[in-house]
Amino acid sequence: MTVSSALAPASFASAAHARPRRREGRRRLLFVLLALGHALICRFIQDQVLAQSGVFEYMGLHWLPANLAQELVFLVLAVAPALLFIPVRLTRGSDLLLIIIYGTVFVPTTALFPNVVSGGVTPALWLTLVSFAGLWLAAALARLEPGGMGWRLAMADNRYDLLLFGAAAAVIASYLAFVPIQVIELDLTRVYEFRAAFGDQMSKLSPILLYVFVNSALALSPIMIVRGILRRNWAMVLLAFGLTYYTFAVTSYRSMLFVALFVAALTVLSRTRISVAISIFGFFVAVAVAVVGLDALSHADVPANTFAIHYRLFGNSATITSAYLDIFSSHPKFYYSQSFMRLFIRPPTEIPYPLLVGHEISTVQNVWANGNMVADAFANLGYAGVLLTLAALGVFLCAYNHLTLAKDRVVAALTLVAPGFYLSNGGLQSAVLSGGLGVTVLLMLVYPDSPAPMLRVGADREPAPGV
Repeated sequence: MTVSSALAPASFASAAHARPRRREGRRRLLFVLLALGHALICRFIQDQVLAQSGVFEYMGLHWLPANLAQELVFLVLAVAPALLFIPVRLTRGSDLLLIIIYGTVFVPTTALFPNVVSGGVTPALWLTLVSFAGLWLAAALARLEPGGMGWRLAMADNRYDLLLFGAAAAVIASYLAFVPIQVIELDLTRVYEFRAAFGDQMSKLSPILLYVFVNSALALSPIMIVRGILRRNWAMVLLAFGLTYYTFAVTSYRSMLFVALFVAALTVLSRTRISVAISIFGFFVAVAVAVVGLDALSHADVPANTFAIHYRLFGNSATITSAYLDIFSSHPKFYYSQSFMRLFIRPPTEIPYPLLVGHEISTVQNVWANGNMVADAFANLGYAGVLLTLAALGVFLCAYNHLTLAKDRVVAALTLVAPGFYLSNGGLQSAVLSGGLGVTVLLMLVYPDSPAPMLRVGADREPAPGV
């Protein structure tokens, strides 16, 4: 009796420690299964829905035969980061961006590589392994624990709200003054027509205005949506959605609408116990089911919804990355000569490399095939560029975590959603100015300090170590 009484506290303590571990194990397993489902769905849609329709070859969409062993190897590599190091819960501001890059770039590209790359499977395997190592390095660097509480430049709540309202009003005034709105209806059937019209207007605008317009949708609107929902400031939320829709109406970039809705949904889910990675990948799977279902119910000969939404979000990453790999395995690299090194290095050709790739993969004239951060890095520095770019991302995320230590982690994380999606369609260096990354950092630096900065999305409310 005495022995059993003495052992009871230790047994209870052991059981108490085992429960969180089992819960984490279940979350990790569910994340792996969702990542596998996402990869398989991307393969099914690319092959059975889009490639077999035969109507999208003009955009470089194709499906090449590969043996089963190759397909399984790449499928395992696509899912492995979910099992090994991609965070499941949100314990740092950087975690959500890593999850998005993993889901929009690494998973679809790796899962589809054996059947979309035409230059042989060996270079594709090398690029996958380098990307895997770079993604692991980025996650490891982001997890480094800085000391202190970051830079203390916080504004008062009322002054910060005034800053957001004033910035939104200034952007809308700039639209009215310099870019007449094209159409106010949500007319997705004429998106490319309106986008071409906006492209003609871009050449007449100051580059500063272009940066303002894009950053308003990728940095200003998301932070207003998050802050407005969390503080129940519905006027701020409505203004943010109005600004987002106005940006779409002018530029016809559908991603602006998607990002705003996605940020709003994640903000609502941040108050539940659903892990953020599970929420995001569950959303990816739901999008696939919805668009394929819409096309099936409409009995359309052309799966337009699947192409316009799912392929543009995921499958296009594999198509573009494989094209960059095929072309720049032999073509001279650009060494960022068309970016921040333009004053020091002469480019191998004056044609912008996204346009160069567009000429190779599409029969449509003047198609810009913008690469994701992996493809863009490969065009500039090859395999070494991919590793260095992902390492640079990890350093940036580590610094961002340090600078936002005193802020609400939910806000710090959710404001990186839009830049995360931008990196699936652009390079890291351009994301700072054109993809909302730089403006997001500035807005978070002066964001009011949080009374509970350790709050985490989908995590247990007691303090817990990082994922």
